[in-house]
Amino acid sequence: MRNVRFPIIFLLIFLLSFALRMSLISKGPYNVDCLTLASEAEKTLSSGQLGHMLGTGYPLTVITGALFIFIFNLFHIPDPVLAVNFMSVVASSLGVLAFYFLSRELFGRTAAFFSAVMLSACPIFLGISVYGKSQPLNLVLLISGIYFLFAYKREKFISSLILGGFFIGCTGANRLHELVLLFFPISYLLMWPARKTDAKALREEKLNWNAFFLFWSLVGVITALGHLPYFIQENSAAYFKQIADWFDAGFHGKFVFGYSPRIWIGAGYLVRSLTWAGIAVFLGGMFLIFKMNRRTFLFLFLWIIFPYVFYSNSSMSVTPRYFVIVLPPVLLAQGYMFSYLVNKHKALKFASAVLLLVIINVLWFRIYPMLVIRHENAYLPQYARWISRNTEAGARIISSDESSFIKRYGGRSPLARPLGARRISPGELDQFKREVDALLDDKVPVYIHSVSLYSYDPGRNFERFMMENYHLLWVGAALYEDWHRGEMASDIFPNHLYKVEKAQI
Repeated sequence: MRNVRFPIIFLLIFLLSFALRMSLISKGPYNVDCLTLASEAEKTLSSGQLGHMLGTGYPLTVITGALFIFIFNLFHIPDPVLAVNFMSVVASSLGVLAFYFLSRELFGRTAAFFSAVMLSACPIFLGISVYGKSQPLNLVLLISGIYFLFAYKREKFISSLILGGFFIGCTGANRLHELVLLFFPISYLLMWPARKTDAKALREEKLNWNAFFLFWSLVGVITALGHLPYFIQENSAAYFKQIADWFDAGFHGKFVFGYSPRIWIGAGYLVRSLTWAGIAVFLGGMFLIFKMNRRTFLFLFLWIIFPYVFYSNSSMSVTPRYFVIVLPPVLLAQGYMFSYLVNKHKALKFASAVLLLVIINVLWFRIYPMLVIRHENAYLPQYARWISRNTEAGARIISSDESSFIKRYGGRSPLARPLGARRISPGELDQFKREVDALLDDKVPVYIHSVSLYSYDPGRNFERFMMENYHLLWVGAALYEDWHRGEMASDIFPNHLYKVEKAQI
């Protein structure tokens, strides 16, 4: 009877997480990354050439997205965006289940229950669980790999080490840069020092080194195989260019090697996803883990600090989803603290249950309004379709980040405008003016909307340039949702559309 009950518990954990996410699945592509994933996965399926997203390409996410699109097509559901959104629902639900196993391996069943509940309800994680994104898939792979590594440290079965290497290798084939961030924490887990006599310590150190080389060799092979198509297929040049641009923009141009004020932005995201009471529970849990097992404490601390410091030292737009990778160690500590409290006398057990319910309710009401809006509306596709109804068939739309929406859903050709994180140069503006003037001289209608007019414009140089050189004739406005502040914020506003005409001299 006992053996039957436990699989039912596991099934319930997955099904409840799945039902929660499925009830809030996004109606459309929430942001440009989601739409890009759907498009690249669709092209992968039709062309046989592995598509890539901005950055290292995230090949495993693209392949998995293509697989879900293929399955949806078998059931005559020809919506690639819905398919990749469903992919995240499934992956994140499996991630909650894998997290239960990891927490149970470390701290027991009671802690596992609390940890799994907190991860399932955590706003940062729940926010990315309902639309197509690489992080949900990455987290289930990472958690599974860490689980098998801890199992290997306990039982010394080579099969656990190989399974750990397989799953961690898949994270490298998915979000390569985050595997790099976790190299030292995972290596410490593999190599942590033995607490035995000298002879046994030497024998275990040798085993640790053997495990280290076997594990990272397997991880390296799987990571390389995941990215290999980008180097040998026909469009490899485009991949090399975009990854070079991404590296220059995201690291060379935007990484702050000294003190970064953004370090407190990440802390703010974690507070909003944990509450101050949740932070206190996390710190208490880390203190207890430090007293119980300092090696486990140091591993969890390294898991938190490497990704957190990296993302907090970037001057680029850092949104809550970047910090999903630090949630598992934080919530493991929370789960352990809750389990410690409920195992005390009845008063603490009751207080812990009340505290858990209060935290979950606070977090739920923080994220639910945003998710239900996106479940019921797809503002960006709707806006693009509105543009289609209010512009001529051959019109060009001056756009920035939203260009792919205008092209896919609006059937209009975007016209890229100069963008600047710090300053748009006069030369860029002159080149852009020549492009616009040539189109207007050829009687091609040109339009611009408010988001494109005012965004990426430090000093308002682009806005002044447009006002001085062109007459903007107001056409109308429709609702638009901006995604740049992340899933925990909802920025819905009227986005005005203007027809661009040459200024009368």
